[in-house]
Amino acid sequence: MSPGPSLRRRDFWRRDLVEDPRGVPFKEWHHFILRAGSSHLLINFSLTRDGTGQEQGRVIALACGEDPSSGWRGAVGRAGPAALAKDGCDFQLQGQRLRISDEGWTISLSLPEAAIAADLRVTPAAHAMNAPDQSVGGGRRLSWLVFPRVKVDGRVTIEGRSQELVGVIGYHDHNWGRFSWGDDYAWEWGILWPDDDAIEDGIVVSSLQNRARTTASLEQLFLWRGGRSVAAMASPELSVDTFGRHLAPAEATFPPVMSLLEPPTVRQDIPRRLRWGVERSDRALAVDMTVERVARLLVPSETDPLGVLAIFECLVSALAEGHEGGTPWRWEGRGIVELVRG
Repeated sequence: MSPGPSLRRRDFWRRDLVEDPRGVPFKEWHHFILRAGSSHLLINFSLTRDGTGQEQGRVIALACGEDPSSGWRGAVGRAGPAALAKDGCDFQLQGQRLRISDEGWTISLSLPEAAIAADLRVTPAAHAMNAPDQSVGGGRRLSWLVFPRVKVDGRVTIEGRSQELVGVIGYHDHNWGRFSWGDDYAWEWGILWPDDDAIEDGIVVSSLQNRARTTASLEQLFLWRGGRSVAAMASPELSVDTFGRHLAPAEATFPPVMSLLEPPTVRQDIPRRLRWGVERSDRALAVDMTVERVARLLVPSETDPLGVLAIFECLVSALAEGHEGGTPWRWEGRGIVELVRG
């Protein structure tokens, strides 16, 4: 699929330099996930501008194999001033680099502390979806640009073992807005792909909730088939259910030092299964996700000097099935679900 010349104009870094009179931080990140053989690799490039106008960049990389013996590995890179081109299409920080062109994205990454390095070329393989100015509570807003299926070429090295990638499946999203870690919100989000790479489908689920998770302001499910967006479903027609609890503790905490500061208020409140679905006369869709492996990122609260938020990255298996106009379809797959718990 040709991304067209609009990619640079759509996916450039927004980098809002206008100071908010309320002192609410501006956050922005480019998020990539790729499935390389039996492993999943998560890469995040971010910029944060706090209420005093100080800007910091950061790069995070996490990797997880489907074999439990491989474990989660990764690192939260050191924060520091990032060099960003005037057109917002070239980000550099401590030797890490993300470039955006009309053809796609180029990633250069080396985090020795994580034993992860990557040189990647990423190109869109499905139509993008834009969700601007979504509420995250208390008048805070977050914009979201999603590329549910991308193709990745290049090389990844994890713990000294290198792998050449040719057309592997991946995902990219770009998020930006003003909010604080610790505001009255939580989110649940996931990307799922079929195990069979010949099936060019993808499913993205997203739920924005209050911090106590007693109410959801927005629940959405997006379905792509053959690289094209075919369905966008939202509450109230969308049903979202959870079952049981994932009792195994998180396999790893990032950065590791945060484990020493963890307050008792941080709980691993992760369901064992999640089910999202909708039933209509012209279309039905249900996706069941089972949590298998978990890592967590601990983030200091920006509203409570003693508070900590947990971001759980969950490797899941999935079963998706439905029908369109009476024609049934079904596939098994895998993906990543992210749960923010405050």
